[in-house]
Order: sequence, then C-alpha cells, then structure tokens
Amino acid sequence: EHNEPVAQAQVVLLRAAVGEGEMAVSQVTQRQTDDLGAYHFAHLAPGNYYVAVSARPWYAISAVGMMRNARGDSLTPQQERERSALNVAYPLTYYPSADEFTDAESIALHPGDRTIADISLHAVPALTVRIARPPGGSPRNRPHPSLSAVLPDGSTFGMGGAAYQSRNGEMQITGIAPGHYSLTAFVPGRRREMGVTTQQDIDLSSDTEISLQPGSSAAVAGKVDFGGVSCAQCRVVLTSTAVRHSYTAEVVSGGDFVFAESPPRGTYDIAVYGAQDVYVRSLAASGATVRGRQLTIPGGGAVSLALALSNGVGRVEGLARKNGQGLAGAMILLLPEDWRQNPGLVRRDQSDSDGSFTLPSVVPGNYLLLALESAWDLEWKNPAVIQPFLKNAERVQVAAGGSYEATLNVQPATQK
Repeated sequence: EHNEPVAQAQVVLLRAAVGEGEMAVSQVTQRQTDDLGAYHFAHLAPGNYYVAVSARPWYAISAVGMMRNARGDSLTPQQERERSALNVAYPLTYYPSADEFTDAESIALHPGDRTIADISLHAVPALTVRIARPPGGSPRNRPHPSLSAVLPDGSTFGMGGAAYQSRNGEMQITGIAPGHYSLTAFVPGRRREMGVTTQQDIDLSSDTEISLQPGSSAAVAGKVDFGGVSCAQCRVVLTSTAVRHSYTAEVVSGGDFVFAESPPRGTYDIAVYGAQDVYVRSLAASGATVRGRQLTIPGGGAVSLALALSNGVGRVEGLARKNGQGLAGAMILLLPEDWRQNPGLVRRDQSDSDGSFTLPSVVPGNYLLLALESAWDLEWKNPAVIQPFLKNAERVQVAAGGSYEATLNVQPATQK
C-alpha cells in the first residue's frame, strides 16, 4: 500500500485450466507475506495463474475500537472523527490491483519462467454487519457467525481483518470491506430444540443488518429400495455442482439414510456407492426438484428422497482409428442423450497404444459415443463446443448387463 510492505497478508494462488471438460479456476495453495511483504510460490506447473490477497491495514481501528478510549470512556465528537478515518479495510484484491476477479490479470507461466507479481492494496471505508437475534431467542442464545470471502471456484477464504462483538444478543462483524461473502452461522435452538447451521451468500456495499435464514440449509433424508440388490455398505452422496463439495449419508439395513450435515440450497449430483454392478434406476423427491440424476434444493424445510437401485451395468469397448490404423491417446467420450442433467453417467477413457478402449460400469440407456484427438483440454461440457462433434458420434444403446463394441473414426479436436 503506497509502496509500503504489507506483512502477514494471506496470499492465494489460483490456476485456470480445463478439467473434466470445463474451464475452471481452482485454488492451488496459500502463503503468508513476511515482514517485507514478500511471498513466493515455487515448483509450479506451466499454466495460467491468478493471485489474490487478503490483509488488514496495521493502522486500522474497527468500529468496535471506536466506541471508547483506552480508559473505557466514551469518545468525544472530535475523537470519533479522528478515529473514523482509521476505520478502514482492504478488499480481497487480485493481481495487480483489482477488487473483482473479472478485472484481474492472469499470469502465464512457461517452463523455466520466474515471474514477479507485485500487488497494490488500497484501503477503503470499512463496513459493519449486524446480525439480529433470532425471534424469541434470549441474549444467551446468540448466533455464532463466521464471514468468509468467496473465491472464483466457489471456495471460501477467511477474512482475518474482521472483528466480532456481541451486544445484547446481537452480533456485530466490523472491519469488513465491500465485496461478496459467505456468511455461516450456528443458531442455537430454543428450549429443547436443536440448533441449526445456516449459510447464505451476501453482497456488501454498505452497513447492513441481516436476519439469519435458518431455512438456507435443508434436512435431507430418504429411503433406498434395494430391489433385490446386495448393498451392505452403501452410501448416498450429494455433490454440489457449484463448489464440488460432497455430503455423505450411510444407508442402514432397512434402506433408510439421513444426512448428518444439512446441504445448503443449490444443485447436486446424486450417486450411490459401496456396491459393484449397482446403479440408481430412479430418483424421486419431495421438498426438492429432480432433473435426471440432479437434485435442486431450494433451501429450508425437509427434503425426502426415494431411490430405487438395480444391478446389471453395461460395458462399451472398441477401437479408435485414424487413417485406418489404431490411434493411441485419443479421448473416448460416452455421453448420455440428456448428459447435462446426468453428468454422473458420462464415461471417458484414453485409447491404448493399439487404439483399443474400454468403458466399464455404464448405466443402461441411450448414449452418443465419439473419439477425439488431442482433446484433453477441450471444454466438452460447453454445448457450443461439443455440438460440432456430435453429428459424427455413434449412437449406442446399452442394455442391462450388456456389452457393446464399436470402431470409431477419430475426430480432430480442432474441428469447428
């Protein structure tokens, strides 16, 4: 800041790369600056990177510290004016000096590169968030909040400059810069009621009072119809499509399951693990919306799931050819016809040295099968990107327990 080093800042390294068919920015690692404000990331793979910094001005006085002087006396109007100029915070800042990720500059690293990425921070007036006591709650049953900045990959990053204070059962979080945050809070229950943990995203641009939304997370439970399938150690897994975080529930002998951790509102891929040759034949829900094998939880209330299992997964195998010869290293892609609602049914393989490939554990259904050359960085989950290749895909119908063989002509991934 103003050419002065910022010590003990948290520095996050992010990398942009295609993974699982889509471009994504993900966190690589974190470091803390030394007394000279320096940081260092070593042994990095070539690629495109971003750097984000979270820090607190050393001279900042939060709104909590502005209320009284060192003796505990109330401040005079003149003292309040002097201190208000120091009630500042640093926004989450991206290289070189951007408050928003969309304005950040990427850093392209090639083998052997050594790059200097100096970041300029600037202090802004700090905000205060007031969290009201839940209706009917007593001062002793105050909420316990935690505020985190949200990174581009959906993960959260603790804001070290935030200060927490409880007053008359109301929680205040001070020393916060404007920005996008995730607010998590444990709300104690009344009398014999159990407490709940809530999560909600908030955009702060001014001092704000927030009423916690206990309904932002849902109680999810359900029952599995085994249908004669042996599944002694089955577990139901919900994976968020936004942040790739998973929630797991063990299935007991009668087929019942309960998620101990309540998933927040959002869309989830659902799957059952723990048994071979088993797949989810059907999925129904009350309190949530089902599309294919994706579940959308609106938040709040109870969600009840009904899953029916079957056994007899199929198998697809064959040969990928180019100019009449087997081609090694081709990406083999098997897409269900409604793959955007059933991403868990997608299967991929890399052809062997002779061009052969095998796709096991295929859920019965109708698919599109294709082979692509030099396509491991292709954003195939983008409909506009994959569409030109689908016209030459082979249509495949996989029966329960069945096997399908195919010989594919490899398409170049540079096709438009």
